[in-house]
Amino acid sequence: MSKILSGLLLVFAIFFSLPGQASMEQTLEISFQDDRLDQAIKDILQKDDNEAVTQRDMKSLSVVNLKGKGITRLAGLEYASNITELDLSQNEIKDIGPLRELTKLTKLNLSENQIKDLNPLKKMTKLSELDLKSNLVYDLAPLKSLEFLNVLYLDNNRVWNLEPIRNLTFNHYYDTGGFVTFLQLSNNYLDLRDPPPSKTLKILNELDGEASRQSQLKFQRLVIGSTTAYVWESPFKLTHAPFIASGRTYVPIRFVSKWLGSEVSWDQSKKEVTIRKGSRTIHWTVNEKKANVNGETVSVDAPLLLKNNSTFVPVRFVSDVLESSVEYMANPKTVLIFEKK
Repeated sequence: MSKILSGLLLVFAIFFSLPGQASMEQTLEISFQDDRLDQAIKDILQKDDNEAVTQRDMKSLSVVNLKGKGITRLAGLEYASNITELDLSQNEIKDIGPLRELTKLTKLNLSENQIKDLNPLKKMTKLSELDLKSNLVYDLAPLKSLEFLNVLYLDNNRVWNLEPIRNLTFNHYYDTGGFVTFLQLSNNYLDLRDPPPSKTLKILNELDGEASRQSQLKFQRLVIGSTTAYVWESPFKLTHAPFIASGRTYVPIRFVSKWLGSEVSWDQSKKEVTIRKGSRTIHWTVNEKKANVNGETVSVDAPLLLKNNSTFVPVRFVSDVLESSVEYMANPKTVLIFEKK
């Protein structure tokens, strides 16, 4: 009997404690890592500087404009779980991870930031409008499952592959000025050559998207272990494949440099490669972690390597010294090299 009574008392204790616990959670103070975000939220909530922002306060937000506030970090916004429209444009944001759980969002403006990774948007299945203009986006795969997304602005990014979004449907209409589409992709790295029409151009036309052909720059795609490399969609045969050594990814300097507008020469007696690009001349000796750039010694995190009579450079050298943007994709292991804008 005593065991039954004890059990009942425990159930009652838990039952009556739950509302109190929930209430306590609602009044917990939010700790922002960005002072500008903290101040902007307090302004929206009409709070004094010395007042705390609580979880309940954050849940009360629905339409939020944080445009041009100088925000760099978003920690704390994850508690605004009822937001439906959010403007974070013209800030200095790199990581949008704290937005991951804001699944009620229908409109999101992230334009003019420094965002690369769109994975936190995967669960935003109610999203219909997304503005990503002027960022560093290169992989659209996280948008693949956003079936209600019908407005997408991606001008001035590093988009090269439209395959992930080819099954989405984007708004468009006709007015007196002509055809207007809500899929915008100018100033990217799309292969829009025609004739014959490239695969990417065909997808763009299927989506009724807009992307000025003249505004697209070239990019290179090199797969680790493969002797086939790509410039846009065109395949090229490499003498030797890119590889990984001591945790560093190496690419063939002659091929990479050619498509970045550089000239490469080789001095067999010195085992030295010379790279000329514009006003910059680089001399680099095999197995050395230092290069000579316009007469000055520059340290490099990994040496120049000679493999099967071909010279290979660490890919970081391409970004740091040849001033090109470099990204990696995991499956398959791929290096993307983007021509400088």
